[in-house]
Amino acid sequence: MALNNLGGALQSLRRFAGAIDAHGRAAITHRRLGDHHREAMALNNLGVALRAVGRFDEAIEALTQAAAIHRELGDPYGEGQAVWNIAAVHNTRWLRQQFRTRPHSAP
Repeated sequence: MALNNLGGALQSLRRFAGAIDAHGRAAITHRRLGDHHREAMALNNLGVALRAVGRFDEAIEALTQAAAIHRELGDPYGEGQAVWNIAAVHNTRWLRQQFRTRPHSAP
């Protein structure tokens, strides 16, 4: 739990590399301990941090794992959060592609 909290704190400070590391380690630790609920929470947070730095494929992978775990645990709220975050990743990717491909004019 402490690693996931550390990741959240680092994320709020926009120190995404540290947040990604902490959330990833938290997910691994909780998986080894058999605490799948906290594993899914860490994977969800990992996906959010990965989205923030534009690592979209990795974010979708982490979030998809989180959604699957929440589904297996019968946690529709957690599953919904992960699915919403997957949609947010796709939206952010689409917006960045639109920004890159549209001609920009000076004001």
